[in-house]
Amino acid sequence: MKQLLICLLVLACLPGIVAAEPFQVGGKRLEIPTPDGFVLVTPEMEQVYLYGEYLNASDTLNENVATYISRTEAPAALKGELPDLKRKFILKVNRNLQRKVINHTNFLELKKATRREYQQTIREIKAKDPQIYQRLNKGVQEQFDLETAIEVSKLVPFEPHYESSHALAVSMFLTITDPLEEGADAEAEEDISTATATVMYVQGQLLFLFCYAPQEDLEWTRTASRAWTEAILAANDKPPLVSSNPPDFNPLQHDTGDDIAKWVLIIAAILVVLAIFVKKNRIQTD
Repeated sequence: MKQLLICLLVLACLPGIVAAEPFQVGGKRLEIPTPDGFVLVTPEMEQVYLYGEYLNASDTLNENVATYISRTEAPAALKGELPDLKRKFILKVNRNLQRKVINHTNFLELKKATRREYQQTIREIKAKDPQIYQRLNKGVQEQFDLETAIEVSKLVPFEPHYESSHALAVSMFLTITDPLEEGADAEAEEDISTATATVMYVQGQLLFLFCYAPQEDLEWTRTASRAWTEAILAANDKPPLVSSNPPDFNPLQHDTGDDIAKWVLIIAAILVVLAIFVKKNRIQTD
């Protein structure tokens, strides 16, 4: 069966073939195209799939919709291996918001508030306010019970670099410090990753797109994320869903842009922490 899946995978990756999978998100059917050069993680990719399930179970705020890995790593994944996964895409939806139908005006207001919060966060970081790191680290510690000393030591977001009527994207660097055992002579190891996170509005639904790569691939995460965002919008280019609520009703009134911005930054950091955690445990058990 796995040999057949590998053959099908090769065929699916031939140039000119564009794959899109239907997903149920908040009771709505959305078409999600596969990012160029990537494949959807399936249960047949045992270790990678379990890795994704672990991430999903650990995130109490959001739910994984889909995870994509590089097509070059797919054959190893189908053999039950856990590749490095240096580049990956993750699509999430907020558990509390996915059943709410919002209109475009609601999203535009939310986007404005989210941008404002990003800018405030950047000002705090530039002022070297230690409280911002304490808050982010506290968010990680409260959501997860990881038996490891790995922690987010630096999270540096940039100004939003892409904005449209249906999306807002921000990139960041994340430095994960893996402290050595007490008394060790060597310095603690650091792993620097980059991520681009996009909040987007599709058919009355808020989606959260994350693209991860090594530090030197910042620009790639930006261009690849934008291409994926635009592909998702094009695949779901239908008349907007009509809410049964009054026109002036805002279902997001208790979920401000401040919350959205913090969710995005904390989620981005947490996913990198867990990736390092899984890799560390894999190496130790080899």
